[in-house]
Amino acid sequence: MWRSWRASAKTVTRALNNEAHVSQAVRRTMKEAAAKLDYHPNIAAQSLIAKRSYLIGLTYERPTTSYVADLQNGALGRLENERYRLVVLPFGHVANRAAELGKFLLRAGLDGVLLAPPACDQPVVLDLLDRQTLPYARITPHRDLGLGIVVTMDEAAAQTIAAHVLAQGHRRVGLILDDPSHVLSHERTEGYRRALAEVGATIDEALVVSGHFTYDVGYAAALDLCTRPAPASQPPTPLG
Repeated sequence: MWRSWRASAKTVTRALNNEAHVSQAVRRTMKEAAAKLDYHPNIAAQSLIAKRSYLIGLTYERPTTSYVADLQNGALGRLENERYRLVVLPFGHVANRAAELGKFLLRAGLDGVLLAPPACDQPVVLDLLDRQTLPYARITPHRDLGLGIVVTMDEAAAQTIAAHVLAQGHRRVGLILDDPSHVLSHERTEGYRRALAEVGATIDEALVVSGHFTYDVGYAAALDLCTRPAPASQPPTPLG
């Protein structure tokens, strides 16, 4: 025996979009019907009706390939089965172009943005987003402003890594720094210094060089450290 009934367009919309005020039975029926009809909501049409883009931006500066992949995978994992889509927005030289980045993000028509270093600590960018009420979350910022943040304990991590190297008996430990405009560079340096200080090892400033977040520059810096002649600028002790 068939039981027929009709639902309003609004009820169908609420059911398919997992909104409130719809019973589980009705929601299940609507989704089963949509599946049978091979119906897929048009995100562009939904955006026009709701006056939202359903776009979440992710902006970063000169990271390694693995770093970008981890950021994207994390964001995509959270957005799975959601209406929102991820837009990747790389932007170079943030420290010198903060205002330009802020305006770029506002023009992108986003519903929210994830700010990776160093954008997460740029007052100009944060002020522009605040004034335009564009929601954002900051990844590993230097200061907690009472907003959404995701924190990595860079100082503790650097100290743990340096301590492990020192535990192997090494005392001339080199450090390849990241971009100096990134706050985490200073935090990692502090962790390195603390580890050496705990064992009374002397910090040789000649062994502290810049790598600037890229594989090629980091490799060149490591090669430079390991091939320096002794004793004027002794290389770090090898780990092999």
